[in-house]
Amino acid sequence: IEYEYTGSDEYVSSYYFNVDKYDGLRNGDVVTITYDISDEDTLYYGYVATTKSKTYEVSGLQEYADAYADLTDTFIATLKTESEDTIYAYIANSYGSNCSMANLEYCGYIMNSIKDASGWVDSYNDLYMIYRGDVSHSKGEFSTTKVYYPVRFKNILINGETLTYEYKDGIMGSTSIGNTWNYTDGYVNPLICYGELVEAKLESYTSECGDGFEVFANYELIATLEDIGADYKAELEADAKDRIESYVANNYNGGSEMADLKLAGEYLLLAKSQGSDFANNNRYYLVFSATVSNKDKKFATTTVYFPVEYSGLVSLPDGTYMLTSVGGIKGSFTFPGSYYSTKGYMDGAKMFSDLVTANRENYTYIVSDGLKQFGE
Repeated sequence: IEYEYTGSDEYVSSYYFNVDKYDGLRNGDVVTITYDISDEDTLYYGYVATTKSKTYEVSGLQEYADAYADLTDTFIATLKTESEDTIYAYIANSYGSNCSMANLEYCGYIMNSIKDASGWVDSYNDLYMIYRGDVSHSKGEFSTTKVYYPVRFKNILINGETLTYEYKDGIMGSTSIGNTWNYTDGYVNPLICYGELVEAKLESYTSECGDGFEVFANYELIATLEDIGADYKAELEADAKDRIESYVANNYNGGSEMADLKLAGEYLLLAKSQGSDFANNNRYYLVFSATVSNKDKKFATTTVYFPVEYSGLVSLPDGTYMLTSVGGIKGSFTFPGSYYSTKGYMDGAKMFSDLVTANRENYTYIVSDGLKQFGE
């Protein structure tokens, strides 16, 4: 606030006035200006102040938007277009020739509004327009992965019918894809996105999510084998089988063959201490067995166990599931009496020791019936 005294300065000056609220003002606030001098002092000069304070209501200021409902459909449409432009430009400038993104779609928003504007803040409000796309690698360095791109707009202002923003901060977050050296702006795990853009700011900001992204505000960690729905388990089984068959097709040679691939059982490890690194909160192994042989008898026909690791499994309120990362096929060994090797395990007890026993300090575990023969 700025004010000026324009009356006679014979006995009164602007130094005699106090204002109860100088800054952090917004439309509708009431400011009181007080004439701070006693009657005894003024009577000495032969007058008495008839009015010692006046109140004024603040109006006509631009306002920071408090909620998503403050935004117009036209303004939202503009931000969506700008977000798409930002994402496509980033991909064109930053992704290598082997990486591509397809099926970009809008999947929700986060709106943060400051709780107390009296101190220093990075922004008075933030709006994240969140898009999701399928990122793939032409040379197969990682499987096709959904990446979430939140584009940040800072300090959205309302001036009558006009809405503007002060600054566009680009795509927030950075993450690796598929346990490789390939990085992208954005998030592979939307739960981490929610944690960093909402939960980490709750002390200073009021947050709201909508248009679908609110589903990530609540989740349930997969803690038992029964927590995994039949449809999702079937989806993971199909994925694990594809990974094993792809590995064999690309790596077996010299007459080596695989036959009778089938699910043997499951391991579920649950971290004793849960944290924000979702990949470490649980590990789920689908173990397939198969018969591996060599047409030229380079090694004896062997039963091989292929455990495929999935980490950070959770269920969401809408009945869907998601995971943080896929660790691929675990284990490797050389067939006795030969130079031929394979991923997986020949010895089931060794598999149990590596995947379960070696992690007992930090994890509890569950073994399905089909694998209990190797340890429980």
